[in-house]
Amino acid sequence: MANIELMDLTQDDTLYYNMKKTTLIILFTIMTLSGFAQEDWCGFGRYRADNERIVASGEFPEVVFMGNSITEYWALYNPEFFKQHNYCGRGIGGQTSTQMLARFTADVVNLHPKAVVIMAGTNDVAHNPYWVEPDKVVENIIAMCQLARANDIVPLISSVAPCAAFVWNPDI
Repeated sequence: MANIELMDLTQDDTLYYNMKKTTLIILFTIMTLSGFAQEDWCGFGRYRADNERIVASGEFPEVVFMGNSITEYWALYNPEFFKQHNYCGRGIGGQTSTQMLARFTADVVNLHPKAVVIMAGTNDVAHNPYWVEPDKVVENIIAMCQLARANDIVPLISSVAPCAAFVWNPDI
């Protein structure tokens, strides 16, 4: 058996390691149990090329906006505002907080922003595509904040936008 040296980890190193490990476990569990392992259920491919370009250039955004279609449209309809302020939009329409948590490292942490605006929960409330207990939504948002803080990113949480009805799910 090979000798393995244990590294002397600081408390910050341990927190970072545990958060990465937890994120990977959550991701693989979600993908396995959901049956979507073959598809890009979390949307990893959506911003992959742009993320790679940003990392390669070393020109990291000041703020990343992580969220659903509302967040996606902010960046699409106001590209000059985002460019002028060095903001980066990472919204994907229809996404739940579970999907956002799964792609948080790829679309936020790896871009090294100073802050992240998290707009999550609307599609969870709309049962899109399935129902999630409200406590789980809160846990997902807390986990995103913990990942942000563990990477020296300030998390800014946006409230769920008010909505009287969801046209794609009128039973709610």
